[in-house]
Amino acid sequence: TDVRIPARGNLTVDLQLSNETSSLSGEVRMSGTPVPDALLVLHRPSEAEAPVATAVSDKQGVYQFARVVPGSYSMTVEAAYGSGSRLAQKTFSVEIKETPTRFNCEFEKPTVVTGRVRLSQSVSPSVLSSMQLLFIAAGPNAGSGQTVSLTRDGTFETELEPGAYRVGLEDRPGQEVEIPMSS
Repeated sequence: TDVRIPARGNLTVDLQLSNETSSLSGEVRMSGTPVPDALLVLHRPSEAEAPVATAVSDKQGVYQFARVVPGSYSMTVEAAYGSGSRLAQKTFSVEIKETPTRFNCEFEKPTVVTGRVRLSQSVSPSVLSSMQLLFIAAGPNAGSGQTVSLTRDGTFETELEPGAYRVGLEDRPGQEVEIPMSS
């Protein structure tokens, strides 16, 4: 519990501690296939807080958090794909109930996204290699995203899960784009 201590006067803080815990379990899958060794990090909704717990999925993609206090959480999942050298990351909102809660984490196979950023003639081309392109997810995964470095000529390549994104340079607002599923 956060409290503000006044400069003067008295402050009474009532805290309610609970021994009641529940559990959270489920599967991590990418395009329907179980993902072993996925890293799951459970946080309270405020991203500033330290992780509440971490777990790793087993060979069947199954994970479990035992003894978690019921409530609202965000859960960030990192899953390797391909030859294992690439990571997909996704954040989910999870409501842990007083009874054991089951929540499956589904990923779609990422799609290769390539392109080129062009700036007006008044901007030096060498500036491009120091800039970052931001893909911020819209829709159900709103807020999660990825930063991509640009080359000297403004080209980029990354992999993203299919869906809607807002794209911009560094902290500048961008435009919405739809990333289709790869065939």
